[in-house]
Amino acid sequence: MSNATRPHVTKIIVEFSDGTTREFPGQDEMPIGLFWEDFSVIQILGGYYGDGTGHTMTYDELKANFGETRANAVCQPGQTIPVTKDVIETLWNTPGDDGKLLGVMLKLPRTKSGG
Repeated sequence: MSNATRPHVTKIIVEFSDGTTREFPGQDEMPIGLFWEDFSVIQILGGYYGDGTGHTMTYDELKANFGETRANAVCQPGQTIPVTKDVIETLWNTPGDDGKLLGVMLKLPRTKSGG
């Protein structure tokens, strides 16, 4: 076992192909994972959530994180659903309120996923 200390990442800046940028952490806490390609979103992030055991989100949480259009694609107002691999894939592949697909999804320490 080592007595060494590990440096901690304190900020990540992501630049998108449309010229926009997003800085992490923003108003939220620092993510523990960023996913931006189909394989990593569906296989790794989606694989983490799997069958949804122990992971749920309310409609309001989904709407706050992903927008109303994506929230409606996976559940209805007033519902709480298990976050499964299929839910992650649907959120990833559904255009948002602005008509655009997500460029990145993140995994927060408190087990919620965000776009």
